[in-house]
Amino acid sequence: MKNLKNITNNSKGFVLLYAVLVAGVVSIGGVLLSNIIYKQLILSSIGRESQVSYYAANAGKECAIYWNKLGAFGIIIDDGASNLYIENFINPINCNNQDITVHYEYLGAIHKFSFDLGNIQQNSEAKVEVIVNPDADVPVAILSKGYNIDIQSPRLVERFEYTLID
Repeated sequence: MKNLKNITNNSKGFVLLYAVLVAGVVSIGGVLLSNIIYKQLILSSIGRESQVSYYAANAGKECAIYWNKLGAFGIIIDDGASNLYIENFINPINCNNQDITVHYEYLGAIHKFSFDLGNIQQNSEAKVEVIVNPDADVPVAILSKGYNIDIQSPRLVERFEYTLID
């Protein structure tokens, strides 16, 4: 009987040790699992943010195409031998119910117009450049860069829309 009592008393320490080991393994597993879940949430949100920046870039491109058709960046007339450029600079333009200031640069034969569409939706914005080169085969190029959030953010997603107009 004495031997059975000694074995039972010695086993109590092992149960406590096993309980501590199991609790430690479960805790480590929980921490690792929460880290994986956090990273998956970040990766899944990038898809949504990419879509927001795409729509911002698309909105900037559509605004530039609209105002190009109205002649805000000049009018190009094809006279058969070459293209004739007539300045018809309209400033400001109106996109997304905002008055947008257009910045103009003349770079030799190239006319460069740029403007920003800020806070389109969900804190997205777009930066648009319209390059007009009357001597080129395709005289108007529109580059629109859409951003999901503040440009200084480490979670920035940027999308490009590029269009050539005859």
